[in-house]
Order: sequence, then C-alpha cells, then structure tokens
Amino acid sequence: MGIQVEWGRGVWIRRAAASLAGLAGLLCASAAWADRLPHVDDIQILPSLPLADHLSITPNVGTDVTVGGAFYKGEPGGVSGAGSLFGAAISGPTTLSSHTSSFDQVFTQPAQLGINLNYGLSNRDEASLGFTWFHASGKQFDMFTSSSAVTWGNQPIAAGSVIRGQFSHDDEFGLEAGYRHFFDVGDWAGFHPYIGAMLGMKRVENIELTLRTQSGDPIATDIHFYNAGLIGDAGMTFGLRYDIGQLLALGIESGFRYEGPLNPNKTYFNGTEFQGMNSAGDRWEIPALLTLTAKFDTIGKLLK
Repeated sequence: MGIQVEWGRGVWIRRAAASLAGLAGLLCASAAWADRLPHVDDIQILPSLPLADHLSITPNVGTDVTVGGAFYKGEPGGVSGAGSLFGAAISGPTTLSSHTSSFDQVFTQPAQLGINLNYGLSNRDEASLGFTWFHASGKQFDMFTSSSAVTWGNQPIAAGSVIRGQFSHDDEFGLEAGYRHFFDVGDWAGFHPYIGAMLGMKRVENIELTLRTQSGDPIATDIHFYNAGLIGDAGMTFGLRYDIGQLLALGIESGFRYEGPLNPNKTYFNGTEFQGMNSAGDRWEIPALLTLTAKFDTIGKLLK
C-alpha cells in the first residue's frame, strides 16, 4: 500500500504551528505593503472587524473532534465454505463479527490548514470564500473476530482470534463559502465575537484498508474501501478575533459541522454479508482553529 504517514499528536501540532508561523510571515509582509495603500477617511479600521466593501484574508490551522457518525458499519457475517473474502483466499466456513466504528476510532488526530478571502458586506457582516486541506492517518484497530479456525490469506487464524484493520489515510481538499456576523459588544477588552454559517464541497481521496493478524502478518491488502469523490459539508461557526496590531488580528474559531457520507467501493463487498459495511462515512465534528486576519483596501484602490 506504500508508505503510511503516522502523525502523532505532538508531531502535527509542531508542523501546524510552523505552518501558521510561515503564514504569519506572509501576512506581515502583505501588511507592510497594504500599509502604503490609501486609508479610509474618518473610519477606524480594525483588522478583526469587517468593513463594508473591503477585503481581508484569513489563514487558519487546527484540528477537529468527531462527535457523531459511523466511518463503517459493523455487520456480523462470514463465509459458508472455502472461497475468497476481501480478495484473499479463505479455507473454510467462519463467521466474522464486527462493530460499528467512528472516525476517531480508526484515524489519528487530524490536521487542517485553510485560507479564506473575506468581503465586508457591512461594518458588522462579511462573506467569505475559502480553501481547506485536511489530513488524518489510519491507525490499527480491532475489526473482526473469527468464530472458527481457518486459513485466510495464507495466514492461520485461530477460533476467537481478532483481525486487525488499518485504513491508509484520509486526505480532503475543500472549497467553502461562509457568512459571519460580528456582535457590537463595545470595548470588550479588544475582543470581537461572531457567529456564522458555512456550506461547501470536499474532494476525498481513495481510502484503502489492510487486514492483519494480531501478530501483524498481512491477510489482505489494498482493499478499496472508499472511492475518491465529492462530499458536501455544512455547519454553524462561532469565534473571536483580537487585534494585535493595526493590520493583524488573532482569532479562534469553532462550531458544529456535518460531512456527508463517503463514496463506497463495492468491489469486495457486493455478494457478501458485508455489503452494507462501507455504506457510511458521514461525520459530525467540532472544529478547533487558530486564525490570523489581515485587512486590505477595496479592490478599486488596489487596482489604482
């Protein structure tokens, strides 16, 4: 299946922090350039708040927590005699029991990077268009328990043995549109809270499965579990921004999102008792993002 990238919690945090530091550097360079643009007369420009007919840019980095949905469905099933299961020869009848598992049970803590281009609809409202990248590596988990002693994929399986599974990785590239409304809370220690909504599409790459014995010997590899394809996502957002300079604002953002089901590959599943196992993949999640926002002048002034 090729090289599998294993990201521990500390590793992705360090890489995400380094990425955000790089984005901050780019924003600071952009801010220095933007400072030479004409200022808007008689209006106090705060980078944390939208300004009607003005643009800002917001890179973000973070992760999310799964709170609902099944990555695959547990279904008791098996084979009635010698044959093939998931592309690997099996010597005789057995029942393989499994249980439904969620995203966080089969993947490491995910990492996410993104960037939004924001347009001020008013001095309290903004629309945004953003690009996101999401990655999580598969981790080993208990997938099946065999009721009988069999040979499967040239590996001896004892009765009651656990079959371990591991998915390749989950890579997603998304485009989303959003809206934010900022509340007028006066001088609230420089913080500016907001609430919003988003709607988008993501392309999810192929996700493959490997089955192994408890000792780690491969039974079946390159099982095409989910096909690459598009999924929809939508949700509510809320967050805070805080001005850390005349052109930069630091922020945090969270919310509640739903991602639609993945595109199942039925090559290994149709005609078996497991044909509904990969008719899943939807997910409810709570994102946790760190953001930086820099404001630019209007498009017209940028083109002058």
